[in-house]
Amino acid sequence: MNISTGTKLMLFTLSLLMFTAVSEAQRPGPGIRVPQEKQNDRAPKKGNKKIKKLNPAKSKKEQEAKKKKDDKQYAEAVRKNRKHALDIQTPEVRERMKSNRKESDSNYKIKRKRTVSESRKAGRKYK
Repeated sequence: MNISTGTKLMLFTLSLLMFTAVSEAQRPGPGIRVPQEKQNDRAPKKGNKKIKKLNPAKSKKEQEAKKKKDDKQYAEAVRKNRKHALDIQTPEVRERMKSNRKESDSNYKIKRKRTVSESRKAGRKYK
């Protein structure tokens, strides 16, 4: 089989184009890389580090104080929201909401008493 020089040349250029296309497809493009400015934003700042001494008792106190403060703020926010929700209602709805709240509180107390007495009975049963 005799292959002409022109055919050999076409096959060579075709294979060269295919290999370069494959190698370019594997190379990451400029859109994938993160610019240098962005990399610096993600890096931690060296001057802003606070060095804390390891004192478990002190850190526990700080955690408890923070939790107490957060709980207090949460309770205040709930109280304000309830007051606002009550203030925007008409007087009839306001009275109905208050009575519903009183009724649900009394139901909760009754339910809690019942569960306590039942657990007491169960405790006596297995002594």
